[in-house]
Amino acid sequence: PMAAWGLGGVGLFAGWSADPGAPAAVVAVAGAAVALISAVPTRLAQGDPSWLDAALGVAPGRMFWVRAVVGLLYAQGAILPPILALFIRQGSAALMPLLALQCLALLSSLAASFAAWRMRGRGVWLYAPLAVLVWAVAASLAAR
Repeated sequence: PMAAWGLGGVGLFAGWSADPGAPAAVVAVAGAAVALISAVPTRLAQGDPSWLDAALGVAPGRMFWVRAVVGLLYAQGAILPPILALFIRQGSAALMPLLALQCLALLSSLAASFAAWRMRGRGVWLYAPLAVLVWAVAASLAAR
């Protein structure tokens, strides 16, 4: 959790600007942090033995959603500081980056949870290219 807030602190510097390009910079910087932090579901699955879910009587579908929610909540530490800084400096210009970063966090968390569900401990190898692709698309759309 502290890594997410630490990366959010780095993104805070991108948001603390009156430059009209600051919203795009926030999406690029905080988006990279979100993509990185949203890999948490793959790490959660890495330590669990394959028989654990069956032994505890937990449905695999439920673990998918729980891991996705955990990834989404962890990502908030990377989103909130830069958005708050941007809101203080530019007001309502922070709304579109907030929406973009929340969508990125949702997609990244779902992708990481899916990778963890399908590949268990090796899920990060499936998630990493997807995360880079989603982040690059979000950053390029924000720059327009």
